[in-house]
Parts: sequence; C-alpha cells; structure tokens
Amino acid sequence: MHMRKIMIVILLAVGIVQAEEKSEAPEISRKMHTLQVNPLGPLLGSYAIDYELLLGQKHGVSLDLLYATGKDLGGNKLDGHGFTLSYRRHLQGRMESNFVGLFFRRSELDGDLKGDDERFSYHYRSLAIGPLYGERHIWKNGMCWTWKIGYGYPIFDFEWTSDRRPKHHGLIRGIMKWTTNIEAGASIGFAF
Repeated sequence: MHMRKIMIVILLAVGIVQAEEKSEAPEISRKMHTLQVNPLGPLLGSYAIDYELLLGQKHGVSLDLLYATGKDLGGNKLDGHGFTLSYRRHLQGRMESNFVGLFFRRSELDGDLKGDDERFSYHYRSLAIGPLYGERHIWKNGMCWTWKIGYGYPIFDFEWTSDRRPKHHGLIRGIMKWTTNIEAGASIGFAF
C-alpha cells in the first residue's frame, strides 16, 4: 500500500519536471479555471481538491473540498472532512499570478492518539477566517502548481470522547487549536 502511494507521488513529480517551460503565451493569460489536487494526499491520508474560477481577470473564487482518513505520520487515526471557500485577488491580472485574499474554512475531525500507553479519542469542529497569500504557475500545456499560506481567526470546539484524558490534554487541545487555523498547502493540476 505504501509503495503504491510513493509511486503516485513520484509520477506526479515527474510530470511536473517534464512540463514545458513557463511562457507568457496568450493562451496562458486566457485561462479562467483551475482544477488541482494535493500531491501528498496519498502519503498523508489528507486529500484536497481545489477548483478556482477567475472573474474579470483579477478576482478568483476558490472552493477546496477536504477529506482525511487513515493515519497521520505519527500513527494516530484520523477521519474528517471540510471545505475552504476563498476570495483571491490576482495581482498580475491573470490566473498565473501572485494572489492575496481571504479564506473561510469549516472542518470536522474524529481521531485518536496514543499517549501513556493507551488510546484517547477526540472530536473537533472548527471554523476559521483569515488572510491568505499565494502564487500559481502555469505551463504552456496547461499544467499548473500553486502554493498558499494563511492564518485564520478560530472558532473552535474540541472534546475528548474517550472516558479518560491524556496526561497533557490541555497542551494537546492548544496545539490542535493553533494548527487547525493554518491555511497552507501546495497543489498541482490543470488550468483551462
């Protein structure tokens, strides 16, 4: 199973490397849509698909659908979903551009983690709204990649669903609250 995930990531990376050089060709400046995915999803168990529509050459509206399942890198079980809606102002007046904007994210996650030689279960719901900055590159063949970073103001609800709590439950809750407000990622896909 891990070998298949590694192969998917390698194939995606090779596709990016073999993509044609960026160009200021007119067909790139006319791209109005992008559809992208998180290339590390199979390794991390956290999947995202993003669609963006460019309106009036400068205003982008983006919707990310989020899904987490399986185990994180620490072996902790995850099962969750959510979405992010964002407005992006494209600074160069086209889809291939740096952008600034605002995002709104809603997510829910059930999980468990190991501590003190037992497993502890939790559930959280999160809303976050905040500023966003990023950049998108598009090659002549339509392949594109994007990175973004932002941090949102949290509205956060976290509860332990197991009978017992881990020794450092307050610290764990604080880390969860802080990290769920980060809006960051890289994605690859196609512009059309």
